[in-house]
Amino acid sequence: MLFLKYLIMTVSLAAAIAGYTQEKKLLGYWKFAEGQGISVKDFSGNKYDGIIARDGKNTLWTEGKSGKALKFTTDDPKKIRNKGCMVIKNLGEYDFSKGVTVTCWINFKHQRSGTQEIVSNAGSDRGPGFRFLIAYRSIRFVVGDGKKLQGAELKFSAKSDTWYFIAATYNGRVFRVYAYESDIDPGGSKFKEFAESKEGIEFTKGRKDISVGAYAGGYAYSLNGIIDELKIYNYAKDEIEILDAASGEE
Repeated sequence: MLFLKYLIMTVSLAAAIAGYTQEKKLLGYWKFAEGQGISVKDFSGNKYDGIIARDGKNTLWTEGKSGKALKFTTDDPKKIRNKGCMVIKNLGEYDFSKGVTVTCWINFKHQRSGTQEIVSNAGSDRGPGFRFLIAYRSIRFVVGDGKKLQGAELKFSAKSDTWYFIAATYNGRVFRVYAYESDIDPGGSKFKEFAESKEGIEFTKGRKDISVGAYAGGYAYSLNGIIDELKIYNYAKDEIEILDAASGEE
Protein backbone atom coordinates (compact mmCIF):
# COMPACT_ATOMS: atom_id res chain seq x y z
CA MET A 1 0.00 0.00 0.00
CA LEU A 2 2.80 2.39 0.89
CA PHE A 3 4.57 1.46 -2.32
CA LEU A 4 1.41 2.22 -4.33
CA LYS A 5 1.07 5.66 -2.69
CA TYR A 6 4.72 6.39 -3.42
CA LEU A 7 4.27 5.31 -7.05
CA ILE A 8 1.22 7.56 -7.49
CA MET A 9 3.05 10.54 -5.96
CA THR A 10 6.08 9.93 -8.21
CA VAL A 11 3.96 9.71 -11.36
CA SER A 12 1.98 12.85 -10.38
CA LEU A 13 5.19 14.81 -9.75
CA ALA A 14 6.66 13.70 -13.08
CA ALA A 15 3.49 14.75 -14.87
CA ALA A 16 3.52 18.15 -13.18
CA ILE A 17 7.15 18.72 -14.17
CA ALA A 18 6.51 17.60 -17.75
CA GLY A 19 3.51 19.91 -18.01
CA TYR A 20 5.26 22.92 -16.53
CA THR A 21 5.42 26.00 -18.70
CA GLN A 22 6.89 29.33 -17.70
CA GLU A 23 4.28 31.95 -16.91
CA LYS A 24 4.15 34.53 -19.67
CA LYS A 25 4.60 37.95 -18.18
CA LEU A 26 5.81 41.50 -18.60
CA LEU A 27 9.21 41.83 -16.92
CA GLY A 28 9.71 45.57 -17.29
CA TYR A 29 7.85 48.62 -18.60
CA TRP A 30 9.50 52.03 -18.76
CA LYS A 31 7.08 54.81 -19.79
CA PHE A 32 9.67 57.57 -19.29
CA ALA A 33 6.86 59.58 -17.74
CA GLU A 34 9.10 61.43 -15.25
CA GLY A 35 10.31 64.14 -17.61
CA GLN A 36 13.14 65.04 -15.24
CA GLY A 37 15.81 63.54 -12.97
CA ILE A 38 17.91 60.40 -13.43
CA SER A 39 15.49 57.73 -12.11
CA VAL A 40 13.11 55.94 -14.50
CA LYS A 41 10.28 53.94 -12.93
CA ASP A 42 9.48 50.38 -13.98
CA PHE A 43 5.68 50.30 -14.28
CA SER A 44 5.52 46.49 -14.48
CA GLY A 45 5.65 46.26 -10.70
CA ASN A 46 8.85 44.19 -10.78
CA LYS A 47 11.01 47.08 -9.55
CA TYR A 48 13.53 47.05 -12.39
CA ASP A 49 13.83 50.83 -12.22
CA GLY A 50 16.24 52.45 -14.64
CA ILE A 51 19.06 54.83 -13.75
CA ILE A 52 20.32 57.38 -16.26
CA ALA A 53 24.08 56.92 -16.37
CA ARG A 54 26.76 59.56 -15.91
CA ASP A 55 24.37 61.82 -13.94
CA GLY A 56 22.31 62.42 -17.04
CA LYS A 57 25.08 63.69 -19.29
CA ASN A 58 24.19 63.27 -22.99
CA THR A 59 20.71 61.99 -22.06
CA LEU A 60 17.89 64.51 -22.44
CA TRP A 61 14.22 64.47 -21.50
CA THR A 62 12.05 65.38 -24.47
CA GLU A 63 8.60 64.89 -26.00
CA GLY A 64 7.90 61.27 -26.89
CA LYS A 65 5.39 59.20 -28.80
CA SER A 66 3.20 59.38 -25.71
CA GLY A 67 4.13 61.93 -23.07
CA LYS A 68 7.82 62.23 -22.27
CA ALA A 69 10.76 60.19 -23.57
CA LEU A 70 14.56 59.97 -23.46
CA LYS A 71 16.81 61.34 -26.15
CA PHE A 72 20.31 59.85 -26.33
CA THR A 73 23.30 61.77 -27.66
CA THR A 74 27.09 61.86 -27.50
CA ASP A 75 29.78 64.54 -27.35
CA ASP A 76 31.82 62.80 -30.03
CA PRO A 77 30.89 59.50 -31.74
CA LYS A 78 34.58 58.56 -31.97
CA LYS A 79 35.20 58.85 -28.22
CA ILE A 80 34.37 56.21 -25.60
CA ARG A 81 32.72 56.47 -22.17
CA ASN A 82 30.80 59.62 -23.14
CA LYS A 83 27.48 58.21 -24.35
CA GLY A 84 24.02 58.91 -23.03
CA CYS A 85 22.58 55.74 -21.51
CA MET A 86 19.98 54.29 -19.15
CA VAL A 87 20.99 51.26 -17.06
CA ILE A 88 18.53 48.63 -15.76
CA LYS A 89 20.18 46.90 -12.83
CA ASN A 90 20.16 43.07 -12.55
CA LEU A 91 17.57 42.37 -15.27
CA GLY A 92 20.30 40.82 -17.41
CA GLU A 93 20.53 37.98 -14.88
CA TYR A 94 17.10 36.74 -15.95
CA ASP A 95 17.12 33.51 -17.99
CA PHE A 96 15.95 34.54 -21.46
CA SER A 97 16.86 31.19 -23.03
CA LYS A 98 13.18 30.14 -23.18
CA GLY A 99 12.01 33.38 -24.76
CA VAL A 100 12.06 37.17 -24.74
CA THR A 101 10.41 40.15 -26.43
CA VAL A 102 11.76 43.70 -26.47
CA THR A 103 9.54 46.47 -27.86
CA CYS A 104 9.74 50.26 -27.98
CA TRP A 105 8.93 53.34 -29.98
CA ILE A 106 12.00 54.95 -31.52
CA ASN A 107 12.65 58.16 -33.43
CA PHE A 108 15.95 58.69 -35.25
CA LYS A 109 17.01 62.30 -35.43
CA HIS A 110 19.51 61.33 -38.12
CA GLN A 111 20.26 57.73 -39.08
CA ARG A 112 24.03 57.89 -39.32
CA SER A 113 26.19 55.01 -40.50
CA GLY A 114 27.91 52.79 -37.96
CA THR A 115 26.56 51.08 -34.85
CA GLN A 116 23.88 52.44 -32.53
CA GLU A 117 22.84 50.37 -29.53
CA ILE A 118 19.16 50.23 -28.57
CA VAL A 119 19.02 47.64 -25.77
CA SER A 120 21.75 45.17 -24.82
CA ASN A 121 23.68 43.32 -22.14
CA ALA A 122 26.55 41.93 -24.21
CA GLY A 123 29.86 41.44 -22.42
CA SER A 124 31.78 42.45 -25.55
CA ASP A 125 31.05 43.27 -29.19
CA ARG A 126 30.62 39.54 -29.88
CA GLY A 127 29.00 38.57 -26.57
CA PRO A 128 28.21 36.70 -24.54
CA GLY A 129 24.80 38.27 -24.16
CA PHE A 130 22.32 39.94 -26.52
CA ARG A 131 22.35 43.09 -28.61
CA PHE A 132 19.33 44.87 -30.12
CA LEU A 133 20.91 47.53 -32.29
CA ILE A 134 21.12 49.53 -35.48
CA ALA A 135 24.19 48.73 -37.57
CA TYR A 136 24.89 50.03 -41.07
CA ARG A 137 21.25 50.61 -42.00
CA SER A 138 19.90 47.40 -40.54
CA ILE A 139 18.15 46.49 -37.29
CA ARG A 140 19.71 43.46 -35.62
CA PHE A 141 18.75 41.24 -32.70
CA VAL A 142 21.72 39.02 -32.03
CA VAL A 143 23.56 37.02 -29.38
CA GLY A 144 27.21 36.07 -29.21
CA ASP A 145 29.46 33.49 -27.62
CA GLY A 146 32.48 35.77 -27.44
CA LYS A 147 33.65 34.77 -30.92
CA LYS A 148 30.76 35.53 -33.27
CA LEU A 149 27.27 37.03 -33.37
CA GLN A 150 24.16 35.25 -34.64
CA GLY A 151 20.55 36.30 -34.98
CA ALA A 152 18.12 38.26 -37.14
CA GLU A 153 19.06 41.16 -39.39
CA LEU A 154 16.54 43.45 -41.05
CA LYS A 155 17.54 45.94 -43.73
CA PHE A 156 16.10 49.23 -42.58
CA SER A 157 16.27 52.81 -43.81
CA ALA A 158 14.54 55.15 -41.38
CA LYS A 159 13.18 58.60 -42.09
CA SER A 160 14.35 61.38 -39.80
CA ASP A 161 11.87 62.62 -37.18
CA THR A 162 9.52 59.68 -37.76
CA TRP A 163 8.31 57.33 -35.04
CA TYR A 164 8.78 53.60 -35.54
CA PHE A 165 7.55 50.74 -33.42
CA ILE A 166 10.30 48.13 -33.33
CA ALA A 167 10.33 44.70 -31.72
CA ALA A 168 12.81 41.88 -31.18
CA THR A 169 11.76 38.35 -30.19
CA TYR A 170 13.36 34.98 -29.42
CA ASN A 171 11.26 31.85 -28.88
CA GLY A 172 13.98 29.44 -27.78
CA ARG A 173 14.90 28.63 -31.38
CA VAL A 174 14.54 31.62 -33.69
CA PHE A 175 15.30 35.37 -33.51
CA ARG A 176 12.91 37.81 -35.20
CA VAL A 177 12.95 41.58 -35.79
CA TYR A 178 9.97 43.78 -36.68
CA ALA A 179 9.69 47.43 -37.68
CA TYR A 180 6.44 49.30 -38.07
CA GLU A 181 6.01 52.91 -39.18
CA SER A 182 3.64 55.00 -37.06
CA ASP A 183 1.89 56.73 -39.95
CA ILE A 184 0.78 53.44 -41.56
CA ASP A 185 -2.89 52.74 -40.90
CA PRO A 186 -2.93 49.79 -38.43
CA GLY A 187 -6.25 48.49 -39.78
CA GLY A 188 -5.35 45.68 -42.17
CA SER A 189 -1.79 46.92 -42.73
CA LYS A 190 1.11 44.52 -42.68
CA PHE A 191 4.44 45.05 -41.00
CA LYS A 192 6.65 47.51 -42.76
CA GLU A 193 9.58 45.15 -42.25
CA PHE A 194 10.20 41.66 -40.83
CA ALA A 195 13.18 39.30 -40.66
CA GLU A 196 14.12 36.10 -38.85
CA SER A 197 17.20 34.01 -38.16
CA LYS A 198 17.94 30.38 -38.84
CA GLU A 199 16.77 27.91 -36.18
CA GLY A 200 18.72 26.50 -33.26
CA ILE A 201 20.65 29.54 -31.98
CA GLU A 202 21.38 29.40 -28.26
CA PHE A 203 20.65 32.51 -26.18
CA THR A 204 23.79 33.30 -24.17
CA LYS A 205 23.91 35.09 -20.85
CA GLY A 206 25.64 38.47 -20.73
CA ARG A 207 26.11 41.27 -18.22
CA LYS A 208 23.79 41.42 -15.20
CA ASP A 209 22.75 44.99 -16.12
CA ILE A 210 20.92 45.95 -19.31
CA SER A 211 21.91 49.14 -21.13
CA VAL A 212 19.50 51.30 -23.12
CA GLY A 213 20.64 53.88 -25.68
CA ALA A 214 24.30 52.86 -25.65
CA TYR A 215 26.58 49.88 -25.13
CA ALA A 216 27.84 48.82 -21.69
CA GLY A 217 26.49 51.66 -19.59
CA GLY A 218 27.51 54.40 -22.03
CA TYR A 219 30.90 53.05 -23.07
CA ALA A 220 30.27 53.18 -26.83
CA TYR A 221 27.79 52.92 -29.73
CA SER A 222 25.39 55.69 -28.72
CA LEU A 223 21.93 55.90 -30.22
CA ASN A 224 21.26 59.11 -32.08
CA GLY A 225 17.57 59.36 -31.31
CA ILE A 226 14.66 59.03 -28.88
CA ILE A 227 13.25 55.96 -27.12
CA ASP A 228 9.76 55.78 -25.60
CA GLU A 229 7.49 53.09 -24.11
CA LEU A 230 10.15 50.39 -23.65
CA LYS A 231 8.87 46.92 -22.64
CA ILE A 232 10.58 43.59 -22.02
CA TYR A 233 8.67 40.29 -21.74
CA ASN A 234 9.83 36.81 -20.78
CA TYR A 235 8.36 35.14 -23.88
CA ALA A 236 8.26 35.65 -27.64
CA LYS A 237 5.21 37.55 -28.84
CA ASP A 238 3.82 36.40 -32.18
CA GLU A 239 3.14 38.60 -35.22
CA ILE A 240 -0.46 39.35 -34.22
CA GLU A 241 0.58 40.41 -30.73
CA ILE A 242 3.32 42.64 -32.16
CA LEU A 243 0.83 44.24 -34.55
CA ASP A 244 -1.63 44.80 -31.69
CA ALA A 245 1.11 46.50 -29.66
CA ALA A 246 2.12 48.68 -32.60
CA SER A 247 -1.45 49.79 -33.16
CA GLY A 248 -2.12 50.46 -29.47
CA GLU A 249 -4.46 47.49 -29.02
CA GLU A 250 -2.22 45.48 -26.68
